[in-house]
Amino acid sequence: MKHSVQLLSIIFAIIFSTATVQAKDLDLPEEFDGLGPTVHSYDAPSGRTLAYIDHGDSYGHVLVFLGGWGTSVRVFNLLEFARTMRETLGIRVISVERNGLGQTAFDPDLGFADYTQDVEELLTHLGVNQFSIMAISGGGPYAARIIAAHPDRVLSVHMAAAITDFGTSSDCTYPGNPEAFRYYANNPTEWWGWDSDTPTINQVEGLKETADDDATRLFYMGGQQGDPAALAHETGLYGCAGAPENVPDLSTVTAPVFIYYGEDDGAISSLPKWLDLFSGVEPTVRLYPDEGHTAQYRHFDQIMIDIVGYKNQLVVCEEKGHGHKAILKTRLMKEKDALEKLEQGKVTLGMCAWR
Repeated sequence: MKHSVQLLSIIFAIIFSTATVQAKDLDLPEEFDGLGPTVHSYDAPSGRTLAYIDHGDSYGHVLVFLGGWGTSVRVFNLLEFARTMRETLGIRVISVERNGLGQTAFDPDLGFADYTQDVEELLTHLGVNQFSIMAISGGGPYAARIIAAHPDRVLSVHMAAAITDFGTSSDCTYPGNPEAFRYYANNPTEWWGWDSDTPTINQVEGLKETADDDATRLFYMGGQQGDPAALAHETGLYGCAGAPENVPDLSTVTAPVFIYYGEDDGAISSLPKWLDLFSGVEPTVRLYPDEGHTAQYRHFDQIMIDIVGYKNQLVVCEEKGHGHKAILKTRLMKEKDALEKLEQGKVTLGMCAWR
């Protein structure tokens, strides 16, 4: 019995000694982790109070970000699954909330030109002269007007599943009719309409819930109490195919232009229109087979690489070694080589987390 007690004492001593050594070796953080971008407020010269985010290195590459149809300024959270990569690349994100969507007051008399003015006044306030611009989906028509107003200030353009208008879709029946959106205002978790089996949704933990949070913010954050009027108003601005002056001429743009679509995305009908509008340059078009209207999230890693100007480089995941010794490595690869290896099955597109 005496020997058993001594043996147990020795075992416990080893365990606690090991735990102590491990605790001493822990590299504990000195700072908090962020919970997403802070929403700031600015009383603009126009008299409007703007809700905006300014997120990232103050000396970084400025990206003016436009979220999709019916989103608040904090929708950028949907892209923060790649925050470490964004911070590594030094991308500073600035985004202004749109009329009545979220905590911004709704004025039915405001349109695209007023939003362009909001962005201009905020950039002046922040001392920003040159910037890249990225638009997701329904952010496209807003971005187009900002670009048209200041083509000389734009470093690069990134249209990610962006629309020019609603084409001939059923959404053309919605403009100006708040009752068409009453169901979503009462059930904001239905607004995004993502299928539960969408691969991108399943691969990023919490992505759907973050989208649902933004939809709730859209309809309730500014005291709207579920009033869909602002969403109906924005929908009316987009117009349908052939709508007069739906998007401005962008032929004076000389900055690099990148356009991204999933080939199964209905929004791809806007692709020939964008190519026609950006007639002064030859846009880089990135098409993703078997992908739909979440390609802008699935390939945000590539979009960021394009934003900071790594010319003709693709983000790929490459497998090194074989069997149990194989390791996955995210890297940049020359586009020509990457496409060749993709065809051979030696790499996959995007960071290895997607594997």
